[in-house]
Amino acid sequence: MDPVPSYRFVKYGQVRPKRGRLSGPEAYRILLDRIRMSPEEQTVFKAKYRNVLEQFGTHLLDNIYWYNRKIDIERNYQILYLAFSFGVLLLLPIIVGHLELRGSSWVVELSAVLTGVFALHSGIAEWLEKRNRIGTFWMASSSLKTRLYSLEDRWKPQGRTPFDQDSMAELAADLEAATRFAFQIQQAEQQVFFDSFSYPKFDLLGSVLKTRRQVRSLLGNVAAPASDHQHVHAPTPQERLETLTLQAPLANDSTEKPTVTPPATLLTGSVGVGGVNNLPDAAKVKDRLVALGFDWAELDADGQPADGMIDAIKLFQSIIWNRVKVISDTLVDGRIDVLGQTANRLFSDNPPKWSSLPESGPGYRYKVSKASNGDDRWGTNYLISAITEAGQHFHAANGGTKVFHVHELASKRGGKNGSHKTHQTGLDVDVRLTKLNGVPGGITYHSDQYDQEATRQTLQAFKQLPFKTYCIFNDPVLIAEELCVGDKDGATWHDNHIHIRVHVPQE
Repeated sequence: MDPVPSYRFVKYGQVRPKRGRLSGPEAYRILLDRIRMSPEEQTVFKAKYRNVLEQFGTHLLDNIYWYNRKIDIERNYQILYLAFSFGVLLLLPIIVGHLELRGSSWVVELSAVLTGVFALHSGIAEWLEKRNRIGTFWMASSSLKTRLYSLEDRWKPQGRTPFDQDSMAELAADLEAATRFAFQIQQAEQQVFFDSFSYPKFDLLGSVLKTRRQVRSLLGNVAAPASDHQHVHAPTPQERLETLTLQAPLANDSTEKPTVTPPATLLTGSVGVGGVNNLPDAAKVKDRLVALGFDWAELDADGQPADGMIDAIKLFQSIIWNRVKVISDTLVDGRIDVLGQTANRLFSDNPPKWSSLPESGPGYRYKVSKASNGDDRWGTNYLISAITEAGQHFHAANGGTKVFHVHELASKRGGKNGSHKTHQTGLDVDVRLTKLNGVPGGITYHSDQYDQEATRQTLQAFKQLPFKTYCIFNDPVLIAEELCVGDKDGATWHDNHIHIRVHVPQE
């Protein structure tokens, strides 16, 4: 069997075939070879998905090479600084011993030289401390490699038939998802860079004065020769070295440094479908989901995400992307990646939450539907707030004489909800029409018992909310008043009820 080709990531950017690094096309060809796609299959795949491959090679693989090169540069700066520091420390005994032999004539010149050397040493240390970004580059490179190798593991050739049109389309979708993930990593790294970037500011006068005092302490008594009649003990070079204190910190000393925390560094590896699933990370995600109301998220006996937890992750992903159905795709994949959008929202200060609607409140009532038997009271905090706040506006508009009736939010664990195609992610609710006698339901807007004014006040109540809502109802009068929109193509689905949908704000 032919050897498995390598991306040649080793030694952080020391991938130097001919000129520079591997290009994106070269690198994605290696990926196709590593998943054992035949040359004939590669020809077909490249012809159909060339743009997908080029985007993947440019934005994921090229970024790995770029970050590895940056890591090399930062490490080289650190090594040069340490070599300079050790060189100064090794030269000091020689210089002091030389002064013992030469006497005071050299003190002034060497004092000036050492003052400049120590000031330079201090300035370099401060500069390295200000630009220390190796941790951010390392994390970005590691996250991209993890995604790349996870993709490879998913497409390992064991037991798989040759690539057909369907499997090629699925592979292309995975490559697109990895490309979007690379964009997220790059944006997160750039945000950390811009948040922490500043030009080094050197206090040259203070640095020179401080190092001048150090040099004087070191060279101290060399310029004062002993009297013919008085014996004065001249400190040995070792004694003088013991009085020297270099106050500039080593560049790799992080005890005093402020740390910049990139988004979602609460996780050390991905969690969920195809993730690393380290036990501490999986437990952390599980606890966070439960705290946000997704309390069916559980770990199995081996500490891995159980099916319920995967469902909770997919529901959370559907919510943050404003999906009305839970359908697995490149954005709703059941996995939480380090520095990914799902992790950012999950561990943010204001993440989506999952809860049930109280049965009643000012201006509204929850009406149990026969199909759901009361299991459709669940939704996001955005939907629950929309209903309760709209109820308060409606209550104020009619003096508390009427209420609107809601039903069919989402089921306890989200997902398919009766005959609805939507109502799966806690962003949708139906409002029944009210008759003139206050009884809800059983009519359309065509009926002479239809209370149009109560419906108008209901829609106005939802329009007053501080966040975006989307109302569907077919009454042409209220559509003309721009309180709602009607069904497309003359459909009559929303003749007998109002459909309300809330929009999750993007952070």
